[in-house]
Amino acid sequence: MDIKTPRPKAKIGPWIDSHSHWASSKWTDSLRNQFYLEAKERGISYFVQAGVGPDDWKAQLDLSNQYPGTLGNSFGLHPEWISSVVNDVLPFHPNTRSSQKDPEEILEEAMNLLPQFLTKSLALGECGLDFRPHIVKESHDIQIDYFRQQLELASIADKPVILHLVQAHDEALRVLDFESNPRKGFVHGFNGSAHKAKALTDRGWSISVGASLLYPKNEKLRQAVREIPMEFLLIETDSPDQPPPDLKGQMNPFVTLLQVAEQVGRLRQMSMTEVLDISTENLKRILSLQENPHGKFEPIPRTTA
Repeated sequence: MDIKTPRPKAKIGPWIDSHSHWASSKWTDSLRNQFYLEAKERGISYFVQAGVGPDDWKAQLDLSNQYPGTLGNSFGLHPEWISSVVNDVLPFHPNTRSSQKDPEEILEEAMNLLPQFLTKSLALGECGLDFRPHIVKESHDIQIDYFRQQLELASIADKPVILHLVQAHDEALRVLDFESNPRKGFVHGFNGSAHKAKALTDRGWSISVGASLLYPKNEKLRQAVREIPMEFLLIETDSPDQPPPDLKGQMNPFVTLLQVAEQVGRLRQMSMTEVLDISTENLKRILSLQENPHGKFEPIPRTTA
């Protein structure tokens, strides 16, 4: 009898989504859990969160208790949240806005609260600059001020940083050059040119790309991905936002990460799993994560002198 040796099973994770928003008010609990189970089945088992404002930070902690060993939290003041406070419009989480307080008081309270949350985080973020006209309005200088403050806090707390930079490349570089952070971090949702990517990687910052890469006309970003050194490249979903073209206007599932990895693989002549492996290893390095014997990601314990 000819006994055939069974083929080894193809590797399925564990992989990390470098950026998502489980605490977004857009979710229903059932849909978020459905998307999570689908992603877990495909090998995506850990999700780096990004903070928006204080209500979001608290929601992240609640979700971490519901999904132990699944979420890596980060807390920061999102520039769009800052703008919403300054310009008196509804932020991502409307309960944060209080008519009894002026914008400066709300921002100062949030900034004073942030160090307490950082003790429970992998990183500070997301923070940065968003100078799109419909976002920035009267918040230009205040965004820069709180960006500087958060970078300084991250340096003191020895945390890497997750950056949100939109239509603010030159100003962001000036701030980053002034406020040094030895831990660096990464720019999420990058959608720029190879030249802009190089300016960031030359400074030690990694680049995370998502479903914007899947849009056929985005050759600028595809060329950037071809040139970014793989040790600086990460992939993300930004779920529930930034869906791929075939889901435009819908909630973005976590399994979109596989499509992004597949597209990066085409551009870099690599397999999808190789891209996922490299992105995961890069995130483990940046965020000081390790994989335990049960295949779960966890923070590397800090040693004290």
